This record gives sequence, C-alpha cells and structure tokens, in this order.
Amino acid sequence: MGPKRLLPGVCLLLTVAGAPAQPDALEVKLVVANQHRVNGNYAEAERLYAEALRLAEQSGDYDLRLPKTLNNLAAVYQARGRYAEAESLLRRAADLYRRQGGDKDRLVAICLNNLGEVYRAQGKLAEAEATFRESLALREQMVVEAALGLASAINNTALLEMERGRYEYAEAAYERALSIQRAHLGPEELSIATTLNNLAEVYRLQKRPAEAEPLYLHALKIREEALGRNHPEVAQVLNNYGALLQDTGDYAQAEKFYREALQTRRQSFGDAHPSVAASWNNLGSLLRAQGRCEEAEELFRKSLEAWEDALGQEHPHVAAAASNLAEVRTAMDRLAEAEPLHQRALGIYEKVFGPKHEQVERVLHNLGALYLKQHRYRSAEAVFRRAIAVAEEIHGASHSSVAPLTAGLAAACEAQGRYTEASRHYERAGEIYEKSFGPDHPQVVANLGHYATTLRLARRDREAAAVEGRLQSMLASRKR
Repeated sequence: MGPKRLLPGVCLLLTVAGAPAQPDALEVKLVVANQHRVNGNYAEAERLYAEALRLAEQSGDYDLRLPKTLNNLAAVYQARGRYAEAESLLRRAADLYRRQGGDKDRLVAICLNNLGEVYRAQGKLAEAEATFRESLALREQMVVEAALGLASAINNTALLEMERGRYEYAEAAYERALSIQRAHLGPEELSIATTLNNLAEVYRLQKRPAEAEPLYLHALKIREEALGRNHPEVAQVLNNYGALLQDTGDYAQAEKFYREALQTRRQSFGDAHPSVAASWNNLGSLLRAQGRCEEAEELFRKSLEAWEDALGQEHPHVAAAASNLAEVRTAMDRLAEAEPLHQRALGIYEKVFGPKHEQVERVLHNLGALYLKQHRYRSAEAVFRRAIAVAEEIHGASHSSVAPLTAGLAAACEAQGRYTEASRHYERAGEIYEKSFGPDHPQVVANLGHYATTLRLARRDREAAAVEGRLQSMLASRKR
C-alpha cells in the first residue's frame, strides 16, 4: 500500500472593529500585521502582532482588540508550526470574548474554530472534534449573518473526518460548505479555493482522479492569481496536485510539482516547519515508487525527524513517516530495521485513531508482507487475518482493499503447507480482484497463477488444469 500524504487546514484572522474613530498605534500595527500575514511574511507579522499585544494588554481585558490580537498572533504561530503557543493564545482569546458578554457568539466561534484546527494539527483529535462541534453549534444559531463562518467550521470538521478515513462524511460536508460559500461569495474568493482543494483531496483519496483534477486546477488558479506563485497556500495545492499525478502514474510531472512546493515552503518557513516535512515525505513516496530508494530513505528520515521535533513523538504524521521509512528499508532488504518502525507506526495509529482505521489496516498489510519476507509465516498469518477484519469492517467484505490482504493470508498458509486453505483464500482474492477491476486486470492474472499452484500442491489436479487453461488463454490474448 502506498505512503500516506497529508493536508493542512484553515485558520481565520479577525479584523479590527469596534475601535475608536481615530486609529491609534495599536490599530495601525494590527492592520499592517494582517497584511504581512496574508502575504506570507510571517516573521514581520509576528513582530507587529507581538507589539500590538503589548499595547492591547495595557487597555485591559474588556478592550475587544485584546482577544483579536491574541487570535491573530495565534494564526501566525500556527502557520509557523508553533502549535502549543497558538493553543494558549486561542484559549485565552475565547475566554475573554465569553467574559465580555453581549453579542460575542460569532467571535467565540471563530476562536473555537481556530483552536480546533490547532488541536487537529497536534493530533489531539478528541479535543479538536469537541471544539469544532462547539463552534459549529454557535454558527448554526446565527443563521444567515454567520453563513460564511459556518462554511469554515464545516470545512474544518470535514477535514477531521477525512483524517479519520470517513471520506463519505467529509465529501458531503465539503459540498455543503462549498454551496454556502458560492451563495455568498464571488467564484474566485480564496475561501472557495480552500474548499475546492480539500474536496479534490477527498476525491483523490477515494480514487476518483477525474473529479479531483478540475477542482485542484481551479483552486490553484484562484490562489495563484490572488497570492502569487511563491505563496505557501499555492504550494499546498501544488503538493496535493502532485499527489494526484503520482496516483495516476505521471511521475515526472508529480516530481516537478512536489519540488516546487518544497522549495516554496522551505523559503517561507525554514526546514523545521511541519509543511516542509510533509513535502519531504510526499517527494519520498514518489521516489520510492520509482525505485529510487536511497533518495527516498533520506527524505523519509528528514521528515520523521522534523515532525518529531515539531509535533512530538506520537503524532499521526510521525507514524506516516515511520511507516514510509520502514517500507523503503524493506525494499532495500534491511528488514530488521523496518520492523520496529512498522510497530511504532502501528502503535501511534491505534492510540490516535483506534484499532479500526484504514491507516491501521495499511500498516498491518505492510507488516504482514515484511513477515513473509522474513519467513515468519505464523506471524504473517496472524497479521493478515487481523488486517482483513479491519478492512472488512471499514469497507465491506467485497472491497478491493480486502483482496491483497486475502492473497497475503493465502501466501502465509501456502508457506506453512496448508495448500487447500491457501487455495481457498487465493480463490476469494481473485473473485474480489475481478469484481473490482475486471477479468483482464494484471492482479487477476497474477493471482490465478498462485491459485493454480496451490491447487496442484493440494493434488486437486483437475481444478488446477482448468485454472491453468484460463490463465493460458488470457496470456495468449494479451500477445495478440
């Protein structure tokens, strides 16, 4: 199974409002800082917000500009990967708005929405879900005047659903958000680009490239025209579009977009930023697919170290990098080094997502394949059985993802001399492959060969001859 790729979220700035008629130094700093932040000049934005915060503190807790400044400085910290600092500021901002009373639900909801995104970026998914849902409940009470804020809250809730592998829910949520945005905004607004990009990613993850591509290109056009080619938000779309090109086999173009996104992110944030780690990880996955294992290993190692430093030892991104590093070391026949990395990834995913998640399924699949290479057939059998149970619960018994797991189980049984059982599993895998991909797919052909072999080993020669005859006919028709 392929390496995992990643997608960041959305954070909203608060503009200056409710201030005196004549702008003072605090307001000026906020306006200028907001512009630097929008333009991607995060270091200058941070400096100005920090100065504005010192001025706002002097006005007391009931000056509306204090929580606004806290929120906006938190947005910069989030963009720079300093999530703990952002979390602290957003907690305080939301508390101040609540204490100020009056008609502050909209402002509380914005802070909660941003706080939920910071939780999600840190892998605190339970806290993120509760915070997003609280924000969403506040938005829904405000009906039309908060429609765009509601779309943002839905967008972030959908992003959480996507990270949990619940793509149908994410798709429906993004489509709802897009409908709200289109009803209230022009077609080229940046917030629409964000939703288009995220909906495209859901389509890509569901292997629907024809639906994903036009959305990526539309999002790229909006962001590039508004922000310029060298902006981090443009790099996000380039990165995700590169993943689509990789999925469809256009490796040369995928590498071009991955490298451009990586260069922009390094220039904007420096090498310690989580988004740079994501670009290293994604480029590594492409190089691994091309057999460029030494280059891929270095990139996976760098992404693992960067994510550990930025996000801690038990974040899902760390698990993704560990799993990918394990896979490339398996390909390089460094099997003893691969197993502890797989086990580490599995432990993180189970802790964060629970035992019934597609990333757990993915790591179990890879771990089972590793055990087969190590001739640890009983361990491989146990892992494949567990992976099949997870896949069936998530996707259903006839889903295409069940087929390679069932074939892996068959190989483990065959290696232990249980040929009749192995042939039964190969037969089931073949049925799923054929239903999913059609009778002429390469996976169907390869599986038929294994199926015929186990039938011979089980001394079921008549059945084996029938399968071999079908296989020969398929191979002959390919040559014509």
